[in-house]
Amino acid sequence: MPLSFVYVSHLSALLFFSHGIRAVQSASVNKQEQSYCYRNNGHGDFLYNEGSGLAGFNFVPNAEGNGTVYLIGDVVKVLEGRMPVGTETRKWSAKRIIGFGAGAVGRISGLGEAFYANGMAHVRSTDNQSEIYFQTIRDSKFLTPFSMFVSEVSVPDGLATYKTPERWNPLTPDYTLLSLYRNIYRAVHTAPFCFHGLIKFSQLEGIAVSKAPIYEEPLFGNNAQGYYTKPPFRIPFAEAFVFGCAANFSRIRDPILRTKLSRALYVNPLDPGSASELLVHSHGLTVMPCGSAMSGRNWGRGEEGPGEVYHLQTNSRIKELSVKVFKINHADKLQEFMANGYIFTTVLSPCLKLISFFMIFVQFTF
Repeated sequence: MPLSFVYVSHLSALLFFSHGIRAVQSASVNKQEQSYCYRNNGHGDFLYNEGSGLAGFNFVPNAEGNGTVYLIGDVVKVLEGRMPVGTETRKWSAKRIIGFGAGAVGRISGLGEAFYANGMAHVRSTDNQSEIYFQTIRDSKFLTPFSMFVSEVSVPDGLATYKTPERWNPLTPDYTLLSLYRNIYRAVHTAPFCFHGLIKFSQLEGIAVSKAPIYEEPLFGNNAQGYYTKPPFRIPFAEAFVFGCAANFSRIRDPILRTKLSRALYVNPLDPGSASELLVHSHGLTVMPCGSAMSGRNWGRGEEGPGEVYHLQTNSRIKELSVKVFKINHADKLQEFMANGYIFTTVLSPCLKLISFFMIFVQFTF
């Protein structure tokens, strides 16, 4: 048997194997496209669940939860204003994921607050040389030095809901985003967690960087005024799709999980809730109600979309919510995204194709 034929046969087998992995991955996340509209139209994932009707906080656990949270990069690098090699050229797909991060659409010079949902990366641009400076732009591809997300088809470990009591007592403290974090933390028995879902705010409190953290200048400290040149946002009666994560590092015994989570959660000196026992991180993307001109199946698919991205403050006041919760109770539940098949299917597979074609060419040439 010619040696070249042996090479081609083995390479073809590897090529077939890589296609098989990609097909399995594609099948595992293939799902009907969803809408941001929150009338119950059968899609389920991005919809507001008003079914319980119960006032106060409620949590319904799900024993069949199978969600894995994925991580790209390191938020510490962002806070230090340092870009890892390759960040400005490596593009990622926003298809079938829900999450947040520091992202850019187009050039890395626009790196800002990002939210991933509905197959799009929604990014508040920090490129002050463009006409869309400090506006939220969208694309299916994005650049990022740090992102955290789940698959949109992941089964959650529980559903958390909250509704303000109809008979409101003025002496009752406001139910805030920090209140939600603490309630979920107790409901999942102090495990780290992430959640996503629609929240109706009586007042949304948010901030957003206005300069890309790519010039090796730390985000906080003496440089904070240069990064946060726009005043904080205070938006009454806002509704937003939210992705957030939290952990109490004093309760984490697994050093691997602690290290992974330290790449996503940090103390934010600009957040009034930063003194909490929990380290939290959440972004929100404002949405439109059903029946509005901008809502519907193709919402957010063009630059004219209504949503704006915010880094949410923990003192945001909540009126009503329904969110899916994903526990990160061991290190395997928080995975490096590149280690989850990305390298093989997007890097090795094309290389194997080239090698295979080259060997076929050699065989027929000589």
